Amino acid sequence: MQRILLNELSGDYPPSITRYPLVQAEALQQRLASAGIGKGSILPIQHRLIFTDQALGMLEVLNDVDVKHVWQEIAELCNDSQPEQSAGWWRDATRRLIKSRYPFKQYHYLISYQREASQHIVIHDIYHDRELKGPQQSPKNERTILYQVNRTLDALPYRQAQTAGVVEGMEGAWSLDRKDVYTIGTDYAAVNGMLNEVQKAAWLMGAHLDVAYPKAAMPAYTLVHNPTEGFLLDLLECWWDKRPEAAPSHNALHLASALRQRQAQGKPTQWLVHSQGAIIFIRALQQCRAQGIMLDKHQVVVHVGGANMVKLRDVAQAVGVKIIKNRANPFDAVPNLAGANNLSPSGLLRSISMFCSVVGGTPLTSPHSLPYLGLRSYQQQLKNAGRPLKAAMVKQVYNLRIAKVKRSGKQLVNPIVER
Repeated sequence: MQRILLNELSGDYPPSITRYPLVQAEALQQRLASAGIGKGSILPIQHRLIFTDQALGMLEVLNDVDVKHVWQEIAELCNDSQPEQSAGWWRDATRRLIKSRYPFKQYHYLISYQREASQHIVIHDIYHDRELKGPQQSPKNERTILYQVNRTLDALPYRQAQTAGVVEGMEGAWSLDRKDVYTIGTDYAAVNGMLNEVQKAAWLMGAHLDVAYPKAAMPAYTLVHNPTEGFLLDLLECWWDKRPEAAPSHNALHLASALRQRQAQGKPTQWLVHSQGAIIFIRALQQCRAQGIMLDKHQVVVHVGGANMVKLRDVAQAVGVKIIKNRANPFDAVPNLAGANNLSPSGLLRSISMFCSVVGGTPLTSPHSLPYLGLRSYQQQLKNAGRPLKAAMVKQVYNLRIAKVKRSGKQLVNPIVER
């Protein structure tokens, strides 16, 4: 907020700033139309609105979902040009700054505007609300925002079973870039799952990407952050996005918009979706399919997804997305039961045996948090965490699978190297 308020303290704007009446700004009208804003919403107020080149430039880079929300705020200003939520500028009462009145928490833009005696409303600029970006004191205050996440210098890729001390060190392997990100600008991207505040999502999705794309040189990736609202509300979000009759969630709409923009740029993107991230991803693909949009520039690896893989494969094939691999720990209740991917008696028993570790375990003991490298690696993690009985259970399943493979004549492969 402070950065924005200090931008301009007087009512006189520099002469170099160009103003464009909406009625004459054909490029802006086309941008609004491409975001799904109908002429019925534009025509009644187009003679009252004027945009500066800064505001036009921002609207050009925002995704369609944000353009819609920003437009709704701007249109509302034509009915009430000085709402209670707006803040005045120091030297000019006609200059105002408004936070969104959008009822969902994820919206995160500020609009700088000015009322003129002629009843025109000048939109000077649109800003990221920096108070809402990045880690928050309460994770519930975080927003659905794109972040560039950079690998820190000399940080090694995630490759083997970990100990508690090493897991703590992994948190420093990736860092959030503070610059504003409006579109995906990296070759790799990820959507995190439940109960991930943004700092945790940054390093954890980095570790998952290392395993998903082991041969990739990956100095940075784009995080499509799925903020947590707490355990129960996160579960409600999962349930909501699984209902085909329900409108897509805010998270799914943002992801669908990011997918469309990246596709329009013609740039290939390699995705990693984890847990709830797979549910959001499938809902975003369904949204694009309904709009007749192909996404053949995108590929995805699914890690312990909460979505049903049959449904994901169907919608991915329909829009041209290639699923590279689905990786899931056989003891994980999320893909087995929540995703309905393994409802066999053995799958049910394995899921029940480790359910408490999924819900209340540590990253080492949970079959869900850290990347799955194979049963031997998971067994070693449990031993490292001081869970010998759980480790013995995993070893038993591993031995049964080894015996089955030997009987079939197949050869075991390293799940990290071979795809």
